[in-house]
Amino acid sequence: MVRKGTSAEELLARAQARGYEPGVHREEDSTRDSTKYVKKPLKDQNWALGRYKKWVEAIARDPGKQRNDGTIDIYYATTVPGLVQDAPPPNLATIKDFLRFHIAISQGRIDEEGRITADSVNTFAEWFFAGWARVTGNNVDEDDRKAVYDFNITFWTTDDSQFVHPRNKAQIPFAIAVFCWTGARIGAFFPNIENKVRGGLRYRDVEAVLLRNCDNGWKIIYRTGQRWVKNNRDPENTVYGASTSQHNKLLYDDTQYLLALAFADTAFWGIKSPEELWQLQIPPGENELILRWTDSAKDLPILRNATMQHGVSDEPLPKRTFDRIIKSVMNLSGFFGSATVHAIRRYLGKKVNERYTEVERSQHITQTDTRVYGQSYVANTSSVSGRDAFLGEAASHDHVDFFQSFARFREKGLPNCLPAEQEDAIRQDCLIKLRNYIHLLKAQNADPSELKAARKRLQIAEV
Repeated sequence: MVRKGTSAEELLARAQARGYEPGVHREEDSTRDSTKYVKKPLKDQNWALGRYKKWVEAIARDPGKQRNDGTIDIYYATTVPGLVQDAPPPNLATIKDFLRFHIAISQGRIDEEGRITADSVNTFAEWFFAGWARVTGNNVDEDDRKAVYDFNITFWTTDDSQFVHPRNKAQIPFAIAVFCWTGARIGAFFPNIENKVRGGLRYRDVEAVLLRNCDNGWKIIYRTGQRWVKNNRDPENTVYGASTSQHNKLLYDDTQYLLALAFADTAFWGIKSPEELWQLQIPPGENELILRWTDSAKDLPILRNATMQHGVSDEPLPKRTFDRIIKSVMNLSGFFGSATVHAIRRYLGKKVNERYTEVERSQHITQTDTRVYGQSYVANTSSVSGRDAFLGEAASHDHVDFFQSFARFREKGLPNCLPAEQEDAIRQDCLIKLRNYIHLLKAQNADPSELKAARKRLQIAEV
């Protein structure tokens, strides 16, 4: 960037002082296909070509290569060109397959899971393209090169079962949807590395309920608690949350992802499969049926590390890893620049402002400004229907009404008194303690008034 006050003449003089002469390299710069290579790029090109040779020898030329159905795959033996003078460049499918091979055997230094980055793959592809043109004299088609770069950008999110763990196909959309209607900060559900033992969204922070609807069936509603909000000094006991319900459009229904994750973790108490869930009925005279988590699942993170190499771990997905994934997903969807969780939070805040008060907006997105946040009574569940506001749909607050009511604390069917045998055993235990206490007072020649009071308590207990 040129600073104000610097003239064109001054800039030219400064460049000439450092060896620049206009037009001196015009003839050299006009040549597109120069055969001169400096040592470092030449070395990198040879390394990429060497890897291609090994791939051809070890896999592509293997006559015994079989498909899953046992038939021989002769594609490679007939279409993959060797690295010789005048050899035609490999087609797009071959280049992509070779890059998959390169990715699978490479070890990255930045990513926690050891994968190399898209930039690294693109650099390797450039070395391969340049080396191929240098050795064979034929360039890879420009459209094929562009397709390879696009392939590398989307590789980690769209390459399906070979590289993306199935759990990520449920938990990443679930997390994005929850951020859209809660407006939570990224740290509310994804911990830093140093807080991975305690942080993250866990099953104990989610309350799932079957709520009766107008056609006498039921829909799923759930509440997500945020322990790890900014300035929360007591995350173990102070949990503020927001709620949502099942949506009639599958695209916007994040309960499907929650159910998929819960069944994968066998987290429901007494429900082992989706079929058992669909068969549940709300008892007559009741409006809801609360779903319970197993004791072993309550402290289990819902959003966890999952890789094809190491499987699913019990540790929460770190903030840094999710941030990388969300940026890749947003870029794939055509959102660039400021497409972040914080941008989602700001957008939701704007939409909530259009239909709720400033206090309700502040409480929903946990903006704990004491001048605004505490101006009205604060329940531990937001009064805002966040998803309806985000999508611009008509607001439904039945899920809010339930999670702000006493109904969520009611334990139907539990006894409210002890069995007669246990109650009598407790009573006898109290009588024995009182009699022993009276004997102790006598032995210690205690004050007569104290002894009289103890005898009075014994008489009352014996009645």
